[in-house]
Amino acid sequence: MNWTILFNPLAKLPAKPILLVGIISAVIGSFISQFNHTIFDGLVDAHTYQLLTYTQAITANLVNIILPCVFLFILGRFINPKTRMIDILNTSFLYRIPIYIIPFVTSFPSMKSIEAKINEPMMSIKDLQFSSDEITMLIIFSCISLAILAYAIALLFMGFKTATNAKKAWHYLAFVGVFILCEILSKFIIHSFL
Repeated sequence: MNWTILFNPLAKLPAKPILLVGIISAVIGSFISQFNHTIFDGLVDAHTYQLLTYTQAITANLVNIILPCVFLFILGRFINPKTRMIDILNTSFLYRIPIYIIPFVTSFPSMKSIEAKINEPMMSIKDLQFSSDEITMLIIFSCISLAILAYAIALLFMGFKTATNAKKAWHYLAFVGVFILCEILSKFIIHSFL
């Protein structure tokens, strides 16, 4: 298996087909979001939102694509003036693809019953109790979700590294800073229209 394509498609595949895949996946991902009532309300966040419309779903998704694209492109130009916008845009589209799987993970019936317990308005945290099966399912689905998020962040980082030819420690630290900034900004922007 060619691990480079799996973790850094930007290094092996042409830019235009990646862009097409990114656009199609963003449209499908927004449908998944709306269908499963799951708002992508941060770069790597997903939460249940029962009143979600497709307009809100695609707007939130676009915020999570455009924000890192703009900020990583600006950072990329500082690192390497030859950084191309299409490469950063492709990276911003590609890292989202694994995140579109999360609503399927949270839509399992066992996860829905756990979520119902947690969201019960009359239940206080100290009274919350889970069966051993529920705890097991919670651990399994948490591990799956963390693996998906780690893969998404790896795609974003590797794509950025390839697009900018980043090699120095400050490049990586700046990437982390931009990522955190975009996460915070996306929360404010997305929650302003929900």
